[in-house]
Amino acid sequence: MLDLAITDSKSSDSKDAKAKVDDIEKGELIIRDLGYFSLEIIEKIIKKEAYVISRLNTSTLVYEQNGEVLSFESLYQMMSKNGISQIEKENSKIPIRLVINIVPDLVYQERIRKIEQYNRRKGFQTTNDYKARSRFNLFVTNIESKDVPSLEVSRLYKLRWQIELNFKIWKSVCS
Repeated sequence: MLDLAITDSKSSDSKDAKAKVDDIEKGELIIRDLGYFSLEIIEKIIKKEAYVISRLNTSTLVYEQNGEVLSFESLYQMMSKNGISQIEKENSKIPIRLVINIVPDLVYQERIRKIEQYNRRKGFQTTNDYKARSRFNLFVTNIESKDVPSLEVSRLYKLRWQIELNFKIWKSVCS
């Protein structure tokens, strides 16, 4: 770990990511949470010849190689029908791959329960696209699959989550 900083609670993750992108050096691995996700920053990391793993922001559209928007409902049906739990897609515009993992049904149901509860309070509707996308964990990385296979991308990202849990514990104890 090269950077651990305590910042103002009003400071956004994306601003922090932009401020620190110039400090990244060749060969480093940057593991980013959703709040840090930005294609602009990922492109800068790639130009510095560093590596990145990030969850894909739910508002980011995913395109097939033919230019059409990826249908997560169709993808889920195809993967379920064929007993596939994980696939990869590559991007022709940015040297990055999308690792797509189906989540267990209990995880999916919990995601839907939480978003439905939130949307009821706010007066929103949960779209079918959001529901379909909630069936997956989506990760982007520029690490080649021969160096870090798809399954390992998920495992590496989970390390970031373990660090996050430690910070939450420290925050609750120190408050």
